[in-house]
Amino acid sequence: MKKTYLKSTFRDIRFSLGRFIAIILIIFMGVLLFVGVKSVGPDLTASAQNEIKTNNMSDLQIISTGGLTKDDQKSVEKISGSQVQLSKGFDYLEKNKKNNLKVYSYSKADKQNKLAVVKGHLPQQQDQVVVDEVLSSDYPLGSTITLNNDSLKKTKFHVVGFVRSPLYIANEERGNTTVGDGQANGFVYIPLKSFATDVYSQMYVTFDDLKEKTYSSSSYKHQLNRHIKKLDKVLEKRRDQRQVELQNFATKKSGPAKEKIAVQQEKLTQAKQQLSNGKSQLAQQERQLNQQEEILAAQVGQQQAQQLVQPRQQLAASKNKLQQQEQQLQQGQQKLTANKNL
Repeated sequence: MKKTYLKSTFRDIRFSLGRFIAIILIIFMGVLLFVGVKSVGPDLTASAQNEIKTNNMSDLQIISTGGLTKDDQKSVEKISGSQVQLSKGFDYLEKNKKNNLKVYSYSKADKQNKLAVVKGHLPQQQDQVVVDEVLSSDYPLGSTITLNNDSLKKTKFHVVGFVRSPLYIANEERGNTTVGDGQANGFVYIPLKSFATDVYSQMYVTFDDLKEKTYSSSSYKHQLNRHIKKLDKVLEKRRDQRQVELQNFATKKSGPAKEKIAVQQEKLTQAKQQLSNGKSQLAQQERQLNQQEEILAAQVGQQQAQQLVQPRQQLAASKNKLQQQEQQLQQGQQKLTANKNL
């Protein structure tokens, strides 16, 4: 019975060999596809994990609109196992090529989010800059890029290299920005010493207990959430302190301006008093002139009284001058009030 079944099977295969081969190939391709799909995930995870370790990518990135200071860094470093790095930066609309740029600071001392040089070299002088590799056609090596911003000491920078940043994994997009149409076209890195501002805009944080964990694992996410809760408490305390610091800074910066406004206000008050005195004297002179004209007309006649025309003209000219001074004082008062409200 068994031999008969085998003979029948082989006979069917021999008479439909093409269909049999097709079925075998379909099964083989299905197995390959299944194995490939199952292996892609772990391979991508391993590749990404390798990039994270190689570039020492930060576990967290903290951005502050009010600015970050060394005191913020010290507060976060109190969390056990944390490594903190501060960075400066801003969003900028580059007018020549109409690109929305994310500008970051670069320092040799930076240990997190290390840049990968594609071509050229990293900045070695304050007037040098490296550019996102996707913008290499807009800003070739040796070209000059203009960044006119109050946060910088210089405005002209020479492009010396193209880089990749671990902050931007996908080349299709560069995130959002506060300038232009809201979509960033790329990034640039400028030496930290080229920045004129004292405050920082970003804080990068890594944790020692997460270095050996896979970023996609549940244990990594669980431990990271615990650190985030600790960070929230630390930064919550720093928020009120930072607000006081900003208020004190604003008061210190506005002190000389307020003193100048006070001096100008005093001068304006004195000028108003002088104008008021001038008006009183002018009115008194006009009354005296009218009295003299009436007396002279009664004594020698109207014709002789007309000799006072010239003094009256001088009096009118003085009135016009006082009116002009009054207008100038009013304009000065308006400007002074506007400066107070700034």
